Amino acid sequence: MPTQLMNEDFETKLNQQILINYGTRLAISKVDFIGNNFEITVDYRRVLHIPDSSTNTIYVRTLQFPSIYNGEFKQSEQFKLPLDELNRTIKNKYAELRANMIKGVIYNKNVMIPLIKKVPLFSAFLNKFTDIISALVYDDIIAIDGINQRLENDLDYKKYFEVIIHEGYAQYDKNGNLKASEKLKLLHKDSSKKGSKTKDVVDEVLFNVIKENYDYIVHGLKLKILRTYVNLLSCLNYVTVQNNIKKISMGIKDLFRIYKMLYGKIAEFRFEQRLNYLASAEIITKEKGIVNWSNLNPLN
Repeated sequence: MPTQLMNEDFETKLNQQILINYGTRLAISKVDFIGNNFEITVDYRRVLHIPDSSTNTIYVRTLQFPSIYNGEFKQSEQFKLPLDELNRTIKNKYAELRANMIKGVIYNKNVMIPLIKKVPLFSAFLNKFTDIISALVYDDIIAIDGINQRLENDLDYKKYFEVIIHEGYAQYDKNGNLKASEKLKLLHKDSSKKGSKTKDVVDEVLFNVIKENYDYIVHGLKLKILRTYVNLLSCLNYVTVQNNIKKISMGIKDLFRIYKMLYGKIAEFRFEQRLNYLASAEIITKEKGIVNWSNLNPLN
């Protein structure tokens, strides 16, 4: 038998072993022979079935992580993949995928502002940012007495002050007052020239602060509720981006299945509860078990 056919036959047998022992998500994409040894490259693949209720179409897409493992083996020994190493790599690849998905949401002002302003949960959890930014935009200053009153009420205010200062929207003067920076004043002035309202400047600054400090807000300030909804929105966006379409309708159970694949376990009633909040914020629409939404952040 010619060498090329022998190699192809060997690769086929290896893939059959992987299918039997490790399931359908792993596949060998490359085999190189080195004397009595062989080196393989393994890919991870997962088929997604994404139904669109509005068109009665099922989109079949493949989530693929190429080259998640490279290893050398002896032909004389039993073939066995290092599952712990593979699982760690796959877990890290999913984390990278989610990080990119999340950026598509937190960098989208048209999504984040309604989420922050129209969902009551966020109005409550992010009100310290709104309070400080509003005072600086409308009044140019928070006097030291106002700073102390806020700190007496809640010491966590200090962390919120620090974030806004770090982003360059304010600084302390020699008397300890917190004053609007030139950066904030210029933003306000430019917005006024464009006919924007003062509240739009508050929204713009709030959006920028959250966008640039998302991880700290979620973990440092422990506002994990924000991550909960950003994750869900990123899942919605992922579905439309995968299909390269502008709008889609999907049954809640189908969407729930995809969300669990990307983000892990969640109680179904909590998942639907979050969809209801997004519907109330008019980011999505929801009716009779069907969710409708538009591509939140087209990549093209």
